[in-house]
Amino acid sequence: MSLGEELCYKAHKMEVEEDFYSYELSNAEGLRVYKDSEELFAALRQKEDEVLLAAQVGNALLLENRQLKQETDALQHKYTQQLEELEQGRYELRVKLEDCRVQWESQVSELERDVQELQAQVQRLSQSLSEAEREKSRLKQEHSGQSHRLREQLQRAENDSSNAAFGQKPPRSLTFD
Repeated sequence: MSLGEELCYKAHKMEVEEDFYSYELSNAEGLRVYKDSEELFAALRQKEDEVLLAAQVGNALLLENRQLKQETDALQHKYTQQLEELEQGRYELRVKLEDCRVQWESQVSELERDVQELQAQVQRLSQSLSEAEREKSRLKQEHSGQSHRLREQLQRAENDSSNAAFGQKPPRSLTFD
């Protein structure tokens, strides 16, 4: 069965009501009038071929439309999937960023505490150093004073002993402070 016959068969099977296509034709509309049946059948065959061609083009367009819809649906699904993956990645990056921020703040707090402890330790050591330098200075002065007194006493003792050797006054008693 040819495609034209198949379409005609399907059209008859649909039981289209006669008045669906009913309209009156008059020669005033500029329609061609066929004089014999051969000419009419040839024109009908030509129209049938045109209708078949139009049906084939329509089917091809429907098929192409269906394929385009499938491609569009596939692309939409693909891009939806990619968008979901991007959103998931973005969420994961936000979580990582928040974790890093919390860790950074914790480290900063710890370092600030360390700085405060070190500053307090520096202050204590500076005070200890100042006290040690004052003590050193005091001891140095005390030592210097004792050395000076001892030298004077030694000098007097030497003078006294030289005087005693030459018959002069008896030596004075040495006193240590």
